Amino acid sequence: MKKRRKDYCLALKKWKKTMNNVMMDENGKLQRGYWNILKGIGAFCVVLGHCAMPVQNFVYLFHVPLFFFISGYMYNEQKYGDAPYDNLKGRMKSWVKYVALYIVYILLHNILGHFDMLRIDEPLYTKAQMVEQMAYAVIGDGNELLAGPLWFVPVLVIGSAFMGFVIYYSRMLENRLKSKKIKFLFQGIVIGCSSIVGYLMIAYGWDLPAHMQIALAVQPYFWAGYLLRNYMPDLEKYIKYWAGIILFLLLAIYSRDHLYSLVDGYVSPIMYVMAFLGFYVCMCLAKGICVLQRGNYLRSLFVKMGQASFLLMGTHFMIIRGIDRVYAGYHQDISMMYAHYLGNHNILIPLYLLLGIGLPLLLQAFWNKRLKGAAK
Repeated sequence: MKKRRKDYCLALKKWKKTMNNVMMDENGKLQRGYWNILKGIGAFCVVLGHCAMPVQNFVYLFHVPLFFFISGYMYNEQKYGDAPYDNLKGRMKSWVKYVALYIVYILLHNILGHFDMLRIDEPLYTKAQMVEQMAYAVIGDGNELLAGPLWFVPVLVIGSAFMGFVIYYSRMLENRLKSKKIKFLFQGIVIGCSSIVGYLMIAYGWDLPAHMQIALAVQPYFWAGYLLRNYMPDLEKYIKYWAGIILFLLLAIYSRDHLYSLVDGYVSPIMYVMAFLGFYVCMCLAKGICVLQRGNYLRSLFVKMGQASFLLMGTHFMIIRGIDRVYAGYHQDISMMYAHYLGNHNILIPLYLLLGIGLPLLLQAFWNKRLKGAAK
């Protein structure tokens, strides 16, 4: 009996230790498993918001802003604080992937149109128009329906680079004036003013290339992540499940009558508060998943979704649209493809999620296997 109690106490102590080290290890390095799970939750919410209209308002409160917050948290000031161009260079890898995937969709545009996978009013491309659309993609202004969710990639690159330069100049002021307060004051003023400018541009419908107005408006999300990583190392102890449940219910009630979408221009000052509350809920959920044993199916699934988040977000539109097309063909009513955007058939939600997540994960696994084979 005593041995059992001792084993139970040791297991409980080990579990508590695990609970307190899911975000960062003892050396201050990121625990990649936790942050991949958090990205996986974000990616899942993006797919869910595009295929389950009853919960769209809820996930739209925080799903894409969550990636900006994670990016800010991932920012390494020791590495990039005095080298903002290196930060930009690292981020440009995502831009290259964005352009490459857009080009694939542009090349497939006419084929997809032939099979009624596009909108009824979307014309087929001539060769000159294909080249023109590729040029738009290069500058971050791609227009393909099925690559729609990738709008956030240029925003992520530009927003992260902008914050990197703000931090760089704030460090210069700190070194020159020997005052840490000046550093945060400068950051706060620039981030605050840029977010106000970006917000007003969105509200009044002023669209800049590569959605730069959104990159300005979402600076508070980047900055919050940066501040929490560097100046709140004990963040984990404030992530409480009971608080997460309360905030989840609050967001669910609030979302019944409110829809926010940065790219569609549906904005409100309250959206910032709601997004931060959503981040907290997601961090609670990620913490709960992260403490599961390695190899646990649920944990492994969210880790893989986080690792494949770019591919998942870049392909699920086409998968969901393809399911709708098969469904419309089965009912011999092609008008279903014209009446709805995508994912509007609630009866198909399980299939949307299963294939919209499962197929990109299989494709990512195949790609990783090919890369490993090529490296040998």
